[in-house]
Amino acid sequence: MNAATFNFKKIFFSLCIAGILLSSMPISAFADESSKVNHYIAQLESSSGKTRTDAAKRITRSHLTNPALFDKVEHVLKKGYTRNMDNRHHVDEMAWMCKALASSGMAKYKTTLEEIIEKSTNRKLKKYAKQSLEQLY
Repeated sequence: MNAATFNFKKIFFSLCIAGILLSSMPISAFADESSKVNHYIAQLESSSGKTRTDAAKRITRSHLTNPALFDKVEHVLKKGYTRNMDNRHHVDEMAWMCKALASSGMAKYKTTLEEIIEKSTNRKLKKYAKQSLEQLY
């Protein structure tokens, strides 16, 4: 075997190994992210305010970027920010939804947070919507 053939085989083998390693890593990462996203969406659909609040807290720290997840957070927030403002647990849930929405880093949610600042009757919720809006910039 001459030197050129040997070098070609080494390079080819190295590229094959690198390709296998690189192609398998993102697949598992996407699978993990998809699993987390589905889990959080299910929690956001729960009838339990505590479950939804816990999901929002975890989403805030998750570093996930899936638009479907944040669309769901926005849906929950829009549906709930005008109701039960005398219930401190519900207000806390809505505040965490604002934080979760801001953690997306997506400017498309700016208008939702601005709407809450403008229309909410609850001081605490307005405060967290303002803080969340500032995080988007």
